[in-house]
Amino acid sequence: MKKSWMISLGLLISFSSYANERLKYELKDEFHSDFRKTPKLIFTDTDSFVKKNKKSQSIPHLEELSRRIGVPAKNLKLYKVKESLLGKHYYFQQEMNGYRIAGAEVILSIDPASGKVLRVFNNTYPEKNNFQKGLMGKQHIPATEAYDIAWKDLRVSGELLELPKAEKKVHVDGKGFQIVYVLRLSVSEPFGYWEYMVNAITGDIISKRDRRWTRKAVKREKRQVSDSELVSFQSALKSWNKEQQKIKQSQFKKNFRKKASGQGLVFDPDPRTTLRNNQLEDKSPATDFEAAYFSRELKDLTEKDGVFHLVGPWIQLKDFESPKVAPSTSANGQWDAKRGNVAFNDVMTYYHIDKNQRYMQSLGFKGNKGIQEVSIEVDANGVNGTDNSHFIPSSNRMAFGHGCVDDNEDADVILHEYGHAINFSINSNWSGGDTGAMGEGFGDYWAASYSLSTENGEFKKNVVFNWDGGGCWDGRRLDRMNARYDHSKNYGAHSRIEGGIQSDELWSTPLFQAHLKLLELGEPRENVDRIVLEAQFGLGSGLKMRDMAQAIIQVAEQMYPTRPYRQAFVDSFHHHGLIELPAAKFSVDNILITHRLQFDPVNPGDSINILTKLKNDGTSDASVVQGALSSSQDGISILENRSGFGNIEMGKISEAQKPFVLKVKEDFQCGKDIHLSMNLNWSGGAVENQSLALKVPTGVKKNLVAEGVVAEGGEAIPDNKGSLEKVVSVQSAEVLKGLKVKVDIEHTYIGDL
Repeated sequence: MKKSWMISLGLLISFSSYANERLKYELKDEFHSDFRKTPKLIFTDTDSFVKKNKKSQSIPHLEELSRRIGVPAKNLKLYKVKESLLGKHYYFQQEMNGYRIAGAEVILSIDPASGKVLRVFNNTYPEKNNFQKGLMGKQHIPATEAYDIAWKDLRVSGELLELPKAEKKVHVDGKGFQIVYVLRLSVSEPFGYWEYMVNAITGDIISKRDRRWTRKAVKREKRQVSDSELVSFQSALKSWNKEQQKIKQSQFKKNFRKKASGQGLVFDPDPRTTLRNNQLEDKSPATDFEAAYFSRELKDLTEKDGVFHLVGPWIQLKDFESPKVAPSTSANGQWDAKRGNVAFNDVMTYYHIDKNQRYMQSLGFKGNKGIQEVSIEVDANGVNGTDNSHFIPSSNRMAFGHGCVDDNEDADVILHEYGHAINFSINSNWSGGDTGAMGEGFGDYWAASYSLSTENGEFKKNVVFNWDGGGCWDGRRLDRMNARYDHSKNYGAHSRIEGGIQSDELWSTPLFQAHLKLLELGEPRENVDRIVLEAQFGLGSGLKMRDMAQAIIQVAEQMYPTRPYRQAFVDSFHHHGLIELPAAKFSVDNILITHRLQFDPVNPGDSINILTKLKNDGTSDASVVQGALSSSQDGISILENRSGFGNIEMGKISEAQKPFVLKVKEDFQCGKDIHLSMNLNWSGGAVENQSLALKVPTGVKKNLVAEGVVAEGGEAIPDNKGSLEKVVSVQSAEVLKGLKVKVDIEHTYIGDL
């Protein structure tokens, strides 16, 4: 028998809850995981962007940028420049023969003071020799035909809600490049703000989706629509144009607008929080809500002919969805309505959106750096009256439903939907990757940040939609500490992940828990919100949570380098696996087992020495590695349970400085594996402990067939050649402790055997 064996190991690793504060997290470049394999986010080596443009100095670093991403500079069209608190962001659209490639942009973020590149976001497609093959020279169907294809697929029986839009683009998927029509059809039945992608050559429908962002998932029932109920596209368009003419004639002209201040009753943020009463319900008596009302100023209203309208610089109430209910007005600027009256919902919506926009401006996001700094159109009584609310990116509008608890009785719902408007104002290509879950998670965070700042905001602080979600649906939480991120997956909105957690909570929890930690450290809410907003600038489509987490960490350090913001976000993101910190990780490279009988397997009664070698497969060096051996198995005694391995650098192997020693008792069942656990501890890295499971086999446990030869008198044994063979099968037996075999042969001349 050999004197040593390689033992198969099961690897068990336990992680500490938060990152080691001694570690400095280093930003890492991210790469596309599809066929491109090109850089997606460049944080490092940005100082190498030093080349000057040959033709134009107004577009910095264009040639170097082109080289890095593999796209000719002539195909990168600068279409937008945005400013933020820290940077100036140059947006380049990749084009092919005059067509925009859907979602293909590269964004260069520059520090305007130093001119240095802060980071690069890249979602372009590297152009090779056959890049345009098969795309050009074929006849395209007209846009009207593409509209008809989508319209018939929808089986529309309602009216248009917005002007239809069609744009020809290049679409890229796993099969190659296609020229497509991107169509937007917003209709009342089937209700939705639909986006179709139709192949411009074949007319095939490539994709179909409802573009609105809803507070909770939409459940659609199968529609049964007869042909007689269907509405033609042309008739729906004609009706829409007539309706718009009426609306245009009735709109205010600037000359007739007069700014005025008003007053109205609101919940701030919601009755349950204000009253610290989680038993309050939608059907509770009206008197139970009296103490929850606040009279608040309604700023910059529009007054015309002595009538006050909820139309201001940052929000204007409109009726564009069913049910058809015109926004309320006031003859004196006073709104005294309470819940149950749609005028109360109007005031809630106006007040909280107006206040939130002014809050963002107070953080520095105004003027050229403004976010959603427009008078956003809102239907405070829409969504077909269902228990849901949504933001519509195609027209930058919002609407709130009144099913069960009216959605806009809860400031959380109002600010959650405004959170989507914030996302799209900063990043018009907010789509793909994890943006579904991140958009919902950010909206939840944004609402919770405000609620926490109000009177009694600490009540149920980790619950979002405490009022709206109290009985009609489950709402969401901001303390899902056991949620874990898998970078290989894409997280859509409102999807279920392991542990019954919603994908939205995987993003909102680390954001909000970092927020709470920083408040505990005495840092102001405003600074935390400022970081979270600023980090969204200079990013495009296909974002993953890890991308955004790194952007937040970068901004936190740039804005407040001497404060604890960076570390709080690092700790929170690392806890959920959104980022990876340097950590040693060990595997057993070899095990040498020696004992009394070197040529035998381990048997009951043996004392054995175990000498191991460890390899550091991790991303951090480990200092003073110590191992402790243990076993909970009966019949095993550990005589020497500790050994050191010294310092083990990344990729290196180190042998135990002395062997572990154990005793196998006499009554231990032969053939049964010995199970051991080696607990490792060291210094250096985000994780400083690990448990390795070892397995040592004993004896030879298997079923044997006993074979014997019986030679009865008179049978001749061949002389000098051949042999006499007889096989007798004996009952199988499982050998547990020992085996004795007796051979008894008689022969005339024993020396001949």
